[in-house]
Amino acid sequence: MMIEELKSTAEDLETRLSGARNSIAEAAMAGEWEKAQTITAAAKRLEEVRHQIDTLSREIRRAITDYDAATRSHTKAKHTKLVIKIRWTLAGESLPDELIDHDNAADAISNLMESLVSVQGTSILPEIQKIRVGNSGLVSQAPEREFRNPNNNEPYGYRAIGKTGWSIKTHSSTSQKQEQIHQIKTMLGLPRQAIEVEVVEK
Repeated sequence: MMIEELKSTAEDLETRLSGARNSIAEAAMAGEWEKAQTITAAAKRLEEVRHQIDTLSREIRRAITDYDAATRSHTKAKHTKLVIKIRWTLAGESLPDELIDHDNAADAISNLMESLVSVQGTSILPEIQKIRVGNSGLVSQAPEREFRNPNNNEPYGYRAIGKTGWSIKTHSSTSQKQEQIHQIKTMLGLPRQAIEVEVVEK
């Protein structure tokens, strides 16, 4: 609103400056030098104010732009979760569909692994271990050793896969976990729609 008011004022000043130029010319032609000088001085003040308005308008717009950029960069990311649907019949199993819906994406993907192992056995885990996540496989039997940050030697987040003795690395974003689930389907030779996974807002 302020910028619009400044713009309106600037246009008003420009109209007066245009009229001042005509008045100065007329006074000069009539030999009224004192009048011409008085109008010139007043017009000079208008020019100064117009310049100040232009500068202020630029400063306001710059401040608004900087603020918007700052708030965008510090706005918290949306909280998301995974919703997973296992269509067991498409996976070749005579079981009803299973829905995994947790607020925590790490719990969701670990629950998926537990479901897969309960139906297809632990023999699938060495295959899934071939899926690389950073400096390790996606799953491991030695997470405390293999799931470590090489920069500070601190363990990454992980979840146990039931009582199998295996764990799944969960140090990744929700969207990355979604991609890992697609990789699991490929690694196990499952049809694309056998496991449907969606990232949704909490």
